[in-house]
Amino acid sequence: MLFIGGFATCFILIIGSVAGGYYFWLKPKLDKMSKISLKAPPLPSNEKIDLNLKFKDLGNNEHSLKDFFGKTVVLNFWATWCGPCVAELPSLARLSAKYANNPKIAVLCLSDESLKTIQSKEYIEGIKAPVYSTEGFITPKGFKKGAIPATFIISPQGRIAFTHVGAAEWDNQSVISFVDNLSESTEPGSPLGTAPGEP
Repeated sequence: MLFIGGFATCFILIIGSVAGGYYFWLKPKLDKMSKISLKAPPLPSNEKIDLNLKFKDLGNNEHSLKDFFGKTVVLNFWATWCGPCVAELPSLARLSAKYANNPKIAVLCLSDESLKTIQSKEYIEGIKAPVYSTEGFITPKGFKKGAIPATFIISPQGRIAFTHVGAAEWDNQSVISFVDNLSESTEPGSPLGTAPGEP
């Protein structure tokens, strides 16, 4: 009987210690952790993008992202003074050449520099990259990453399917497969020609 009574007492003391430890040590920590503000994981955006993005080609012709209705768009922001930007331009040029006869896919390389500055670089003509100038136009906030090169791959439905900051090999087969699959996407969503705030 003494053994059973002693065992019961020990068991109660253990349970009491565990319960006390939970309420006085673990619970406050869990409560504190539950109040920590976490950021969402970098999933593809489900927001409408602002298509009021205008730019000029090397012939001084004005274009808008709205002109690329229903296409998969590889949209790259770069500058002539940015080494990593210039380093990845040839791969963007090759990607553009691959899709030259594909009406579903477009590659656009936008710089906020003047057409004169862009054209003054000898490598531009040799690379034959699809470069444009946004000088004089406002770049929508959603496309500002605070650093360049910054590349956005936009689905035919007007969603940002992928974002990358930094230089990359854009004609890599993994990118080509991603772009090809996206161009065949039938996911529901806003058409590329619909800007935020429009019905």
